[in-house]
Amino acid sequence: MAYAQDALTKHNEITSNSDNLLFAQNALAWLTPLEQHVNCTAEIKIIVWEGRFSRIDMMPEVEDFIARRGWSLKSISQDALKTTSPDSIAKDLECAAVLWYLSNWDPPADFKQIHVPLIEKFVREGGGLLIGGLGWSYHDQYKKFYPNGKDTVYSGNVLGKPFGLSFTNDAFQFDPDAPLRLLQRH
Repeated sequence: MAYAQDALTKHNEITSNSDNLLFAQNALAWLTPLEQHVNCTAEIKIIVWEGRFSRIDMMPEVEDFIARRGWSLKSISQDALKTTSPDSIAKDLECAAVLWYLSNWDPPADFKQIHVPLIEKFVREGGGLLIGGLGWSYHDQYKKFYPNGKDTVYSGNVLGKPFGLSFTNDAFQFDPDAPLRLLQRH
């Protein structure tokens, strides 16, 4: 499941009389598998891959509702002070119910080769994936944050490609007359 504006679950968005918290609750509940992985506890674990503009510490209401449901939350960040990092994603996903990807504009160099296949396998095996995107502003703002160039491919499109989604117009080459392929859930 994908949604656009990755920051719609931040504190200032939720407290502005919107139903964004309800969206997050419904999306995470819907994406949670009915059955846990073999050899995993019955705990519902949500893994959050933090982004440039959205981090879990900006979402206290989300943390509260996850705690009220008895679920656990673990964030993946490139910040060494966080609980986990992109290097441990394979282990983190072993018993996770949902991976929530929050538009990371600076993914690891091996994101496409290592991380995306791991995430794709996680979803194929029944895990839920919630992708928050901010692709429409990426090309305009990217130069501001990375004036020396770097890779200009939006990571939300890289992650979305195996699932047939994108956040920018230039992500896919496709035949407009071809039917859309729907993925079956286990």
